[in-house]
Amino acid sequence: MAPSQIEELLDGPSMDDSERVRADWMWRRRPKSAFAEEFLDYCLVLAVGISLPLIHEIGLFLDVVWLFTSSLLIASDKVSAIRWRRDYEASLCRLIRSTRKGKTI
Repeated sequence: MAPSQIEELLDGPSMDDSERVRADWMWRRRPKSAFAEEFLDYCLVLAVGISLPLIHEIGLFLDVVWLFTSSLLIASDKVSAIRWRRDYEASLCRLIRSTRKGKTI
């Protein structure tokens, strides 16, 4: 959820400008997925992995290299997404806390 949408959900309370700029910056730098259409891309990786062993003599070696490279790419993609999400959630927490300054519960 973008910071502007959170501001609308909170009915536009006064937010600290520096925290809003930080949250906007974090939102804009979210990582792009290596697999644009995840399901179709994973199916392609699987299809190539299944068909490579059909190549005589070198197919098994190519399959191992293909699956290892694909696994590294998928893991790297997921790790960067998780790191960004953690940082963005921390930024949103700071943004929401900045709206409650001076208010008592």
